[in-house]
Amino acid sequence: MYRTQQEIKDQFRALDQTLNYIKEKEAYFTPFYQNAKKVIVFGCGSSYMLAKSAASQLEQMAGIPAAAVAAGDYLVNEASYKKMIQGACLISISRSGSTSEIIRAVRLAKDNGAKACLSVCARENAEIAAYSEYNLELPWCYDTSVCQTRTVTNLYAALLMATAVFSKDQELIGCLMQVPEAAGSYQAQFDKAFEEIAAWSWKRGIVLADAGMAGIAEEGALAFKEICQCDSNYYHLLDSRHGPMVMIGPETLVLALVTNQTPGLQYDLLQDVRKKGAPCVYFDTNVREPEIFAKEENMIRIQLPCEKRPEAAVLFMMYGIQRITCERAVNSGINPDEPNGLDAWIELKEGEA
Repeated sequence: MYRTQQEIKDQFRALDQTLNYIKEKEAYFTPFYQNAKKVIVFGCGSSYMLAKSAASQLEQMAGIPAAAVAAGDYLVNEASYKKMIQGACLISISRSGSTSEIIRAVRLAKDNGAKACLSVCARENAEIAAYSEYNLELPWCYDTSVCQTRTVTNLYAALLMATAVFSKDQELIGCLMQVPEAAGSYQAQFDKAFEEIAAWSWKRGIVLADAGMAGIAEEGALAFKEICQCDSNYYHLLDSRHGPMVMIGPETLVLALVTNQTPGLQYDLLQDVRKKGAPCVYFDTNVREPEIFAKEENMIRIQLPCEKRPEAAVLFMMYGIQRITCERAVNSGINPDEPNGLDAWIELKEGEA
């Protein structure tokens, strides 16, 4: 078994540890959120996509103005972000805690008037800790494979739980705590389906999701490129009609997160996708299956646990995407542990940036 496969399967065990850890650290990180008038969330690659979710959910749930910024973008375009950075608190997201762009961005932002930094990473005593007033360290979810799977879902869940705890969102806290418990039955029910989907005839993937789940869903699209080396894109559901629909066809696998808010509009969009002949997997948080899709070929409905809160349910969608892309890689003779030209973390040379 490849390391990537092992890490995908292990993520729910790690999530149990992560969620309990964040609850235990409430008194430690609460002052960061209490003192934050606005927040800039730094990330790179996968962690930048997670930063988009973290910023969106922080603003939606806690009412704290927040924005995600790619750390490399900030290094290149420092002057453009001057007013955004002044007086902002920072959140940095990193698997290794050693990525040069992240460390330099935090240092530079503080030189330009940023305040406290909360770092979330999957290593203890990482380099970023020296530049952060608050550090949440999750070494049990560190992926040794180049492509991030277990680490991605745990970093996302850590910041979502922190926001839920600070916001006193008991419903979301409860849903998140149910995720590890629901994992076993979910895997038993759908793992075979994910293997079948991997064997379908498709050449590229499109992932659709909205609201605070958009960022992590974009990372799901990245998994197609990194793990099974297929072209991919991410879009908001209804926005996919505004141009991207032109490129959807029989060789495009579409994976969509359908929430329980105005599901009719979302199902209508999926009907348009099916008219283009695209195979489709929809991860549904609605309890009832829509009759319009009953027994359609190359269309599978995945009923998600924790359906009351799609912010938590999306973790199961991510597992499905990771299983599909990893299975596709293995079936195609691709080693998912060693993607060509990709490094686990990037170190800029002296003089760069």
